[in-house]
Amino acid sequence: MKKWDYLIISIVGLIILVFFIVFYLPYRNIDLENAKVMIMINNQIIEELDLDENKEYDYVIKASKNSDILIYKNESLLKTITNTKNIEIDNNFMIKGYEIKMTNANCKHHDCMHMVINNQSTLPIVCTNGIIIKVINNSDIDIIV
Repeated sequence: MKKWDYLIISIVGLIILVFFIVFYLPYRNIDLENAKVMIMINNQIIEELDLDENKEYDYVIKASKNSDILIYKNESLLKTITNTKNIEIDNNFMIKGYEIKMTNANCKHHDCMHMVINNQSTLPIVCTNGIIIKVINNSDIDIIV
């Protein structure tokens, strides 16, 4: 190998390291006792709520191809939003104490069902149909005056 090969490999490795530090580490270790859950669909915030070890929530998100997206929280309608992507959605997830997990999903590979937010991992749950569930520090929330 020549000098330029080592230089290019070093630069690529440095770029990968920077992306890891910027995008992965901020979500890795969040104190769940002082955190909020942010639920988003198609980059629209549906709800933000404080995590509490004594609370339990069940969410159901449903939509057919040409209808609005219906979001239910503990079996009562929370919100209705426009289905801008015009896709079918049938997802369920639960928040139980400091654990959040997807319990049902109609996406192709069901990768989101293998993602869990808990004390060991606070990485976001991302589903291919536009649902994102993430945990944020209360101190990270900007207050606009």
